[in-house]
Amino acid sequence: MLKVSLAFFKSLADLPPEKIRKIPKFVRMLHENRHIPSLKFERLASADLFSARVDYSYRAILVQREDDYILLRVDKHDEAYASVGQNTASSQSIALPIESLIQIPPTLPKEEPLTHPENPLAPKVPADFSQNTDLRDGCIYTYESLKERFKWDDQKPGYYLRENNGRIVCACLRAELNPSAPWEILVGMSESNIRQAELLASQSSPIPIFIKLAENQWEYWGKFRFERLEKDQEKYGAALPPERRGNTSMVMYLTAVE
Repeated sequence: MLKVSLAFFKSLADLPPEKIRKIPKFVRMLHENRHIPSLKFERLASADLFSARVDYSYRAILVQREDDYILLRVDKHDEAYASVGQNTASSQSIALPIESLIQIPPTLPKEEPLTHPENPLAPKVPADFSQNTDLRDGCIYTYESLKERFKWDDQKPGYYLRENNGRIVCACLRAELNPSAPWEILVGMSESNIRQAELLASQSSPIPIFIKLAENQWEYWGKFRFERLEKDQEKYGAALPPERRGNTSMVMYLTAVE
């Protein structure tokens, strides 16, 4: 069972607002399945302490007490790990089941209509498709609304990176094909997959990333910038899920943009 300590709530007070907004979703994922690859749930040096990834730069620390996992603290990556010794004492404080404290929603809020101020009925399509400022973390968009927003070219083959006028404008990813998305994208073997991955690698600006939740439901995870490509299969092969072995040409690593 997942539980939360009073120390965990105290640590939330020091987070920036954009990080606090990620906590309900993080807790929901941890509650449902702590072994989701993107959480990077792992044991620390101490036998009963664990960490889980909130996002690229923040980590949560948990302690195991019999069959329970208790959330102790969330902080920046280095600060969270540096506080591990202090967290052991916190594990003796009161901890309550997560279900008794918050209601974990089955889905996150739907997007609100986006309109031009001068014409409330007109859909808003930003001029620079890669720099959308009106997208919000956790909102869910339909495939049709994303296509209308980013105006990608359907004539350019590729199932995960969407292209407009010679630039990658967003990524639409499926978790079963990219289990560590949005921080890692597994690039397929086709010529179009490789071409679009290399096109994104040549861009300096970040792109919005959406991950499929259900049929025609794509959740916005934020903006991510290309970091590096790994083409050496000996380095990434062992980490691939079984269904992607043999059909992955390289791994693309991205960094979240604050």
